[in-house]
Amino acid sequence: MATSQPRVPSQHGTLEYLRLQYDNAIASGVKRRLLFPQMLFSMALLAGFLLIDHRRNRFLYQLRWLVWFTIIAVEVSNMRHRISVDPAVSYVSGIASVYVIVWSTMWLIFERPQFTAVRIERRRKAVQNGIRAGSGGTTQERSETIGYKMNGNGYSLEQQNGLDAEKSLAATNDSKGEWEYFWQPYPDVLGERLAWVLDLIFSFRGRGWNFSIPTNPALPEDVAASLGEPISESDKVLKSRTGIKCFRTRKELASYVISRFILCYLVLDLCKFQIIHDPFFRTGDESLPAPPYLDGLPPFLITRIRRNTLVLSLVTFIQFHALLVPIIASLLLSPTVLGIRGEPWMYATTWGSPSTILDKGLGGFWSSWWHQTFRAGFTAPTNYLIRKGWLPGTGIASQLVGIAIAFIISGAMHTAGSAVQVLPTHPERQLTFFLLQLVAVTAQTSFCAALRPWIERLPVWARRTGNAVFTYLWLYATCPLFMNDMSAGGTWMYEPVMGSPLRWWGLGPKGYGWWTWAHVEIGWYQGRHWWESGIGGL
Repeated sequence: MATSQPRVPSQHGTLEYLRLQYDNAIASGVKRRLLFPQMLFSMALLAGFLLIDHRRNRFLYQLRWLVWFTIIAVEVSNMRHRISVDPAVSYVSGIASVYVIVWSTMWLIFERPQFTAVRIERRRKAVQNGIRAGSGGTTQERSETIGYKMNGNGYSLEQQNGLDAEKSLAATNDSKGEWEYFWQPYPDVLGERLAWVLDLIFSFRGRGWNFSIPTNPALPEDVAASLGEPISESDKVLKSRTGIKCFRTRKELASYVISRFILCYLVLDLCKFQIIHDPFFRTGDESLPAPPYLDGLPPFLITRIRRNTLVLSLVTFIQFHALLVPIIASLLLSPTVLGIRGEPWMYATTWGSPSTILDKGLGGFWSSWWHQTFRAGFTAPTNYLIRKGWLPGTGIASQLVGIAIAFIISGAMHTAGSAVQVLPTHPERQLTFFLLQLVAVTAQTSFCAALRPWIERLPVWARRTGNAVFTYLWLYATCPLFMNDMSAGGTWMYEPVMGSPLRWWGLGPKGYGWWTWAHVEIGWYQGRHWWESGIGGL
């Protein structure tokens, strides 16, 4: 077997070379396999700490610093030593390690979830002594939970204690259906507490919590009315100002997600056809020849096809996996199993409206159109500084600090993803890409602000065209820093679909059938100690 990779490697050759480098790293003890459930240790540590009620014990509360440092140590160790034979899985694990640190920092340092976080829960209506109350709820409304808006973007909360809580429950008579909804603070009952904590640490966009990110759509009218929240005409559309929406019924949700899931499946298979046949996608070298079916095309067009293929693949890949969550949680498990977490309105769409790019340019692309999965963690430091009075609540200074922090964190996440790869990469390129986005967003925003009187005299179509052209050209010019580095690490060799219709028709590389996961060896790996054993192979 070759010990070095040829300049123009085949699909098989790259996989063999990658496997050789992986096996050598494991055998030498330099690296360790990425295993389940070890990869969830930090999240388990965070959940375990939050399960311990420290609201009345200052010593227990101060232990959060020890937990925080331990999580950082674990994730740094994972980034240094844990690898997967699949480069895409390694890349995602690097991103996840940094975000786990960010997420843990939010809940252990910037926020006090046991004191301030509340989520929406539901219970069946029942009539008791002429007053409608919940028959299924055992969690109390606490006086500690007041109108605190976590991260500055949560739903409004009214103080509910004693008689006020009873009045709030009685006011839900007008709520539609058999359920009534209420704000659930940190529970006293351990079983409810476990569900509450797990929901907290895995609700990255905060849907159904008081730290819900501002791009989430409004609550359905019956839910909002039951909670005593105001309802405006715009709220009834269940669509946020950035174009993200949710659904009232599981039928509506199924109509949306199933059709798009099938479409994403086919698009990913089509993109994978191009990726498999073009050596650029496993080396990041744009000077390599294109596949034979692209012979005769000018070089600039081949470059455009390659870059656009990667962008389409990335967006579709994110959408494809995001759709799995509502399909499993709401359509398969359903509210019967998951309760409110199975209701269709809990699951918002992934992408904003393209009009936000036309109206706001590159800033709109990143802050409104691009997926908002990590937004709560990105904005937590800035909101903490604002709450402490170290930054003004509004103004250009706070905006610039918030933008800078978000792009630096995002750059750090993707840099870590690149750094953990088996194949050689240039992680600094990923950080450079995100820092350049920061520069461009700041420059475009400042430019438009300075020339606002002149720009406002232009027709709307001209302003929108300018925003669209600038956004596309900037991303097109800078994306090689991001995309080509992922190619060099072998990230695009990941097989997103298990069965390929195109390869079933004979359009794949030789030696690969329609079952694309034939080379995957998922199984139990036994280490020298029990904590070194687990499920691996991806």
